[in-house]
Amino acid sequence: MAMVVLFGNRTVPNDLFNAVRFQLTPAYLYLHFDFGKSYTAEELCGELWAWLGKHDRRMVGLCISHLSKHGDVDLIRVTPPRVYPVRYRLRPLVGHTIAVPIH
Repeated sequence: MAMVVLFGNRTVPNDLFNAVRFQLTPAYLYLHFDFGKSYTAEELCGELWAWLGKHDRRMVGLCISHLSKHGDVDLIRVTPPRVYPVRYRLRPLVGHTIAVPIH
């Protein structure tokens, strides 16, 4: 099984990492969440979260933390270190264009 290394020493399955990244695309975030509010990993990845056990949910949290810290998703951590559950806010849109499919 292919793994992704987070923060230099934590590993998560590549498939889980990609599922979290896919769940947090700009189009999804800006359509489903509000600026000014903060969200937990469970709220951000609710559809994925419902199918996971405790260990996998922790890995989802690590993925979100890693992705937000490195600017790979439009989320900013708003809780201080070692405060749980971690909460995130949407990063302000500056110079972004988001393509949203019309149904």
